[in-house]
Amino acid sequence: MFETRTHLIAFLLFSVIPIAIIAGPSISLSVILLINILFFYSIIKNKEAHLCYNKTVKLLFLFYLYLIFNSLISLDPYMGVSRNLGFLRFIIFFLAINYFFYQYRNFNKFLYIWTIILILFVVDVYLEAISGKNILGYNSELSERVVSFFKDEQIAGSFIGGFIFLLVGFLHNFAKPKSKYFKIAVVLFSVFFLVAIIMTGERSNSIKALLGFLFFYFFYKE
Repeated sequence: MFETRTHLIAFLLFSVIPIAIIAGPSISLSVILLINILFFYSIIKNKEAHLCYNKTVKLLFLFYLYLIFNSLISLDPYMGVSRNLGFLRFIIFFLAINYFFYQYRNFNKFLYIWTIILILFVVDVYLEAISGKNILGYNSELSERVVSFFKDEQIAGSFIGGFIFLLVGFLHNFAKPKSKYFKIAVVLFSVFFLVAIIMTGERSNSIKALLGFLFFYFFYKE
C-alpha cells in the first residue's frame, strides 16, 4: 500500500488528526507542523517547488497579506498580527493536503480511520446525553451541554461538524458502485451524526449543521 517511507509517515500523521484535536491544541498544532515540514521535505527532495506557484496558492497568499494589512490598521495591531501570522501554517497545510492526495495512490484511505474515530466519538456523545457522563466519566458543568472527551471544553458539536461533511461525501463516493441500500445506510449515517451535534446542546453548531445537511443533499446529484 505504501509506496515510500514518506507516504507512510504522511498517512499516519493525517490519520491521527482527529485524535490530536481531542488531545489538545498543542498536540494538533504539532501534527500540522510535522505534516507541513514533511511537505517541504517532499517537494524539495522531488524538485517540485513549482507546485507552490499555481493560481490558487497565489490567491491564498494575497488573502494572507490582506489579513496582515488589516491587522496593522486595527486598534490592537500587535494582537492582530500575532494571530494572523499563524494563519500561514494553514495555507501550507492546504498545500500539503493537496500534494499528498495527488502524489500517492489510495491516500484517502485514512478517511476510513477518521470515520471509525468519529463513530466512536458520536457514540460517546449519545452515551453522555443519555446517562449524564461519557465513557471516561466526564460531564459538562452545564447540564444541557455534552462535552464527551473534551472534558471541560464545550466543543463536541463543532468537532463533529468539522469532519462530518467530508466523511459523508467520502462515504457517498464510496457507495457509488454499491446497492441503493448501501446509499440509504449512508443517509441514515448522516442523520446519526446530525442528531449527535444537536444533542451536544451547541445551538449555533446545530443550526449550521442542519443547514449544511439541507444544502448538501439538495445539491448532491444522486
